Amino acid sequence: MTDSTMSTTPDTMWEVRLAKHLKGDLGTDTFDLVQVPTPEPVTGEVLVRTDYLGLSVAYLEMLRADSRLPIPPWEVGQRIGGGAVGTVVRSISADLAVGDQVRTMAGWCEYSAGSADRYPKLDPDLFPSPVHYLSQGPPPTTGCPRSPRPVPAMSSSSPARRAASGRWPDRSPSAGAPRR
Repeated sequence: MTDSTMSTTPDTMWEVRLAKHLKGDLGTDTFDLVQVPTPEPVTGEVLVRTDYLGLSVAYLEMLRADSRLPIPPWEVGQRIGGGAVGTVVRSISADLAVGDQVRTMAGWCEYSAGSADRYPKLDPDLFPSPVHYLSQGPPPTTGCPRSPRPVPAMSSSSPARRAASGRWPDRSPSAGAPRR
C-alpha cells in the first residue's frame, strides 16, 4: 500500500458549523463558517474532497433544539451533518484509489478523512450525474410499464377485487368525477 496523492491539498479548509439552534426563520446567523486544519489520513484511510452536498427539508428540523425527528438534533458548535459526494484526493488504503468518487456522511466541509470503509465507492456510469447519489432514489414508477394491463372483471364485490379489476363505484371512465 502506497500513499498516493491527486494534488497538493491546502493546510486549512472550511466547514460549516451550527452557530445557534433555529428559532423562527432560517438566516445566515444560524451558521458559522470556520477555517480548520485539513485532516491528514493515516494508514488505511483516505482524504476526500467534497464535490456535492446533499440538502433535505429534514435538515430544518435537525437545526432545532426541539427537533421532532427520532434522532438527536445537531449540536451548537458542531459541523452540520449530511450526505455528500466527493473525490478521493489522497489514499493510504488498498480499497480506494485517488480519483475514485465516493459517498460520505462527513457533512458540510471541504475535506474529510477516515477509514476507507466509511466511504462507499460510486459507480460513475450508473447515473448521468453524481448528484443522483444524493437523492432519495428514483420515483416508484421508474421501470414500470406505462399502465397496467386490465384484469378481467371478478364476481366478488370486495374492495381488493374491485381495485384489482379497476371497477370502483362511480369511478369508471363513463361515470365522470367521483361523488363527494
